[in-house]
Amino acid sequence: MQVITTTSSSPPSAAPAHSWSAGIPFLDPLINSLDCGVLLIEDGAGIVVASHPLAAMFGLAVDDILRMTPDRLMDHLLKLVEYPSDNLRARKLLPADGGVVSERLEITRPFRGIVRWVARRILEPRPATLVVCSDITAASDLSSAYERLTVTDALTGLSNRRGAEQMIRREILRTRRYAAPISFVMFDIDNFQKINAAHGPGTGDQVLRQVARVMAGQLRDSDLAARWDQDEFLLTLSGTPLDNALLCAERVRKGVARMSMLMSEPVLVSGGVVQLVPGEALGDVVGRAHALVKVAKSSGRNQVR
Repeated sequence: MQVITTTSSSPPSAAPAHSWSAGIPFLDPLINSLDCGVLLIEDGAGIVVASHPLAAMFGLAVDDILRMTPDRLMDHLLKLVEYPSDNLRARKLLPADGGVVSERLEITRPFRGIVRWVARRILEPRPATLVVCSDITAASDLSSAYERLTVTDALTGLSNRRGAEQMIRREILRTRRYAAPISFVMFDIDNFQKINAAHGPGTGDQVLRQVARVMAGQLRDSDLAARWDQDEFLLTLSGTPLDNALLCAERVRKGVARMSMLMSEPVLVSGGVVQLVPGEALGDVVGRAHALVKVAKSSGRNQVR
């Protein structure tokens, strides 16, 4: 019996043009095992690759993403981010030509997270945009915690001088832009060294914490209380002219005098109140407030000037 064999010169069926993973059997398990998320958008074909980690970051299933157009994906991201950046609002997270787009997305839904979005153009094997997303929530939280430690007074919980100076300079620029008043109150605890000497540093620390609590309780959310030096405190009263700042300072002074402490003598403070004048630097306005504190102390203490 004669066996007839035939051969075909036709090449095997090519993988669809949009299927990037068809010829790479390990691509899917590779991208799904990464900590980062991967998205591939091919010119003319739309979204062709989406990894499970990326889908999880955006609260979607992989199949949902693959059925989306890039514009629909941008619409979805806009729903997840409470305060979208200019690039996201303008749907410019994908580079129009060569180059890289890097964006920090603070996602609030369906869960809180911070994602670093990096998109870049590639030309081989076909023109496309490759997006890599990394969950940087833990790193951002740690960085924020370290930053808070560097600008916060550990004893009182108020801003320290370094942190206060940064915020006050920004507030001065804002008030100048809107021609709004801003006033400052410098307080110094009367006879603090004697309190430490007579009752010990532990009691002195308790006094500082109590004074800080009274001051913070008298301020609005827009105001700032800072521990400026060992027993000195600076209040920044935004949008407040001098007369109203004097009233606030008096409330603080009386509140401190009414504090209940385990000592025979009351805790008293002396204060100096000033309003920023046009063109005045932070160091100059604080210097004026400090000079008024000295006047209050030399005039009998427990008063505001």
